[in-house]
Amino acid sequence: MNRDILFQGVIEAMLAKANDLSIENGVAVILTQDTETGQYHMLAQPVGSIEGAPIPDKGFEAGLNYLGGALMKFAFSAATNVNSGKVVEGRDIKWGETEFGGCIICFGTVENLVFFFSFSGGTVPQDVEIALAGEIALSRLV
Repeated sequence: MNRDILFQGVIEAMLAKANDLSIENGVAVILTQDTETGQYHMLAQPVGSIEGAPIPDKGFEAGLNYLGGALMKFAFSAATNVNSGKVVEGRDIKWGETEFGGCIICFGTVENLVFFFSFSGGTVPQDVEIALAGEIALSRLV
């Protein structure tokens, strides 16, 4: 299957779910890792702005960069091979990662690729729901 067509179908499903959840700003990200070469490929699509308003009570006085948030979720999942938001016994969150959920891993669905679906811009449950929409779309498209 053509990777570009596959990526577009998945990103469209994630954006549709974000729209259903009335997300006004954020970013949907699909990353793949080739298990033979180790290379990563990424497609990211913003929903409105990739920047969010300040959330002082959460420690985000300057606001959020949703693309950075989605990539930090991916960084955790790529390093641990678990969905972001999960606790990995004996492993601390590293700089460049986040403990927030919203990145889902899908192993062995297409050729030698590992898929990561990540969203940032909603609440953690919304981000997870949108990432899951990407995984569901992938299973329907292959």
